Amino acid sequence: MKDQRRLLRSLLCGEIYLGPALAAMQGPPERHRYFYPTAATVAERFPGSIRILEIGSWAGASTISWARSFLALRSDVQVECVDQWLPYFDLSLETNLHYRQMNIAAENQEIYSLFLHNLKSAGINSIVQVHRGSSRDVLPALKSESFHLIYIDGSHAYEDVLTDIHEAKRLIVNGGVICGDDLEVQAGELAPSTLRQAVLSGRDYVNLEDDERHFHPGVTSAVNECFGPVSSWEGYWAVRWEDGRADSVQIDNSKLHMPKHIQDAIEKSCSPTVFQRTSGYTIFQRADDLIAISDLLFEKHAILLEESQISVDIPPAIYVAQTIGDLLLKVPATQACKAGFSESTQNVSEPTLLGCIENYNIVSYAGSIYGIHISSGSIDVRDGIRAILDKVGPCGLVLAPDVERARAAIALRQNVFPEMCGVQGTTNTSANHSTQVPISGESLFTLLRSLDVLAERVDASQTSLSAKVGQVIDQIPLQLVKLQNLESKIAGVQREMLNLESRVAVSEVEQGALRRAYAETHDFLISEQASLRSAIAGSKELANITADALAAKISGCAMRLDEIAGNPMIKLFVRSNQKGSR
Repeated sequence: MKDQRRLLRSLLCGEIYLGPALAAMQGPPERHRYFYPTAATVAERFPGSIRILEIGSWAGASTISWARSFLALRSDVQVECVDQWLPYFDLSLETNLHYRQMNIAAENQEIYSLFLHNLKSAGINSIVQVHRGSSRDVLPALKSESFHLIYIDGSHAYEDVLTDIHEAKRLIVNGGVICGDDLEVQAGELAPSTLRQAVLSGRDYVNLEDDERHFHPGVTSAVNECFGPVSSWEGYWAVRWEDGRADSVQIDNSKLHMPKHIQDAIEKSCSPTVFQRTSGYTIFQRADDLIAISDLLFEKHAILLEESQISVDIPPAIYVAQTIGDLLLKVPATQACKAGFSESTQNVSEPTLLGCIENYNIVSYAGSIYGIHISSGSIDVRDGIRAILDKVGPCGLVLAPDVERARAAIALRQNVFPEMCGVQGTTNTSANHSTQVPISGESLFTLLRSLDVLAERVDASQTSLSAKVGQVIDQIPLQLVKLQNLESKIAGVQREMLNLESRVAVSEVEQGALRRAYAETHDFLISEQASLRSAIAGSKELANITADALAAKISGCAMRLDEIAGNPMIKLFVRSNQKGSR
């Protein structure tokens, strides 16, 4: 990962770190210039203690900016930060490496640790309260009308921004400022269908097809829905919420100020700086190493240097090494290339006009020959190749190691592109009166043939290199998606294994319980069976005893009746009753 050495040094030395490692710096740093003038308007309205709510803090850059802005205004300030510091980007949608870096930094807790480190290094940890959780969970628990400034820079998803703004309206005091980041384009600048389609895409940001701008559709749509047009500056936006409606915010441009920690981060950033030049290559110093870029590649693809993470050699275009000695051993044919420079132009420290060749002013500077078309007007070659190209265009400049090669290149251009190189323009008077340097036809023919061969080789190398680089770049999103899918499958398999293990464990427990229940039921049934058998046997015995006793009683009763019937008195009584009845 880029800039790891400076990150480690900052952690060890107690310094604020906001470099490219862990994607610590979020958003264009120039937006921090508007924090101080915004703080000034809030402090003027509320001269007492100030409470700030920050939704989305990441590495603490904006937290420090807000705290220091109010402290500079001699305000008693408290800042409350709300952030999950957890991965939340869908890498199947967001294939840019930046989002993967953010997810990794949040997943292993490194960015949260850096946030705490930066607060302590800035000396503001005592005035910051941290609410670690999603804004959807944290904000509803906060007291209404308790903050004087609320800064929204959390999730850019439409629903999340909408929720954050609705809660901010409840939490802000009357007359307080609600502001935020990432409003590059307002809804009024877009066709409704364009904005709607961008929101439905679910992307964090999208590029506009008709120009080079990009914007965060969730932010643009939610801000417009809640406030309509708002005050905005370079992507930073603000409204004053008063009496239930949004008013514009007026800031004093004279108070625009880049916070020191942001300026330090810019100056210490690991953007490559020129270390030295060799023939055909420019060597750049990066944070952790040196990289040599072919001038042919650099002139066409200079933007690669700004965000390059190339760490391996890609011959013959790019070479990487830790020391200048090792790097120069890798760069091929540097001595052969140097042979093409004339001795008279190697050590020229100031631009020198040598003459004019076919409407091109010939200038010697810093070991090179510049041919600048006379229609371009006054050009200072000390501004650098890119600045010159921006002014004169590709056909307005010829760069060569010596005059003869510059002459051959100009002749070739005018033969191949006469309509482009023959454009009339403002003529440089001093150039028109310069001396023409003659050249023989045979020499020109030889130079042109050499130049043609060289051009063919360069074109072939560029085509091959561009194809290889293009293939690699094209494969990166696919590989990231494959990796994400593989990780998802692995996670799914792990979840299934856990579920299966849980089911097996539950099954074993259930089987044991069933076995115990069966044994208990079996024992109970055997016991009941024995009890029933005993009861039945007892009942039979009782019945037999009862039957015998009953028979004995019946026999006794019969004998008694016989005795009664044989009693003389009973017999006399019976006969008397019989006579009476007659």
